[in-house]
Amino acid sequence: MTPEEMEVEINKLQAGIADNQRQLQILRDIAKKTQQQPKLERWKPEEGQDYWVLYSDGSIADEAWHDQDEDKDYYNNFNCFQTKEEAKKEALRTRARRKLAWLARQLSEKRYTVNVAVWYILYDGEKFEVTRWEEYQDKFVGAVYFYTKQDGEYALSQMTAEELEALGSNT
Repeated sequence: MTPEEMEVEINKLQAGIADNQRQLQILRDIAKKTQQQPKLERWKPEEGQDYWVLYSDGSIADEAWHDQDEDKDYYNNFNCFQTKEEAKKEALRTRARRKLAWLARQLSEKRYTVNVAVWYILYDGEKFEVTRWEEYQDKFVGAVYFYTKQDGEYALSQMTAEELEALGSNT
């Protein structure tokens, strides 16, 4: 191997090492962020304790926990609330999301095309607006999208203030 060929090989190896170091740093950053994540624990009723559930018709009811299959099904489907207020809030949020999804389907039904830009509803903590995905990926209200900005704005106009409040609520 000539000295020039050896130099080329050395440069290739150094580039590979630099790439590996970048990848290693990315993995270290991910590991650090993972360690910083709070430990989340869900509330689960004790034996005989009352809890609240949502029924498919949108009503709410209290149940007593007896660790039966029905209790476990409610819990495993995130349909187990500690207070009546939490259950009411979730019922309204669920209804509002379904209404918004229905509006999106109805408005977009005849406009479906492949590879079109789509519009999402954004809630920034103060107001709702219709915007593109690239701009604010982490603040969208659900996974509902519209093919035109006007359709998204129309859908927002069809929502009540109470429904919009429920959509904007993170708790």
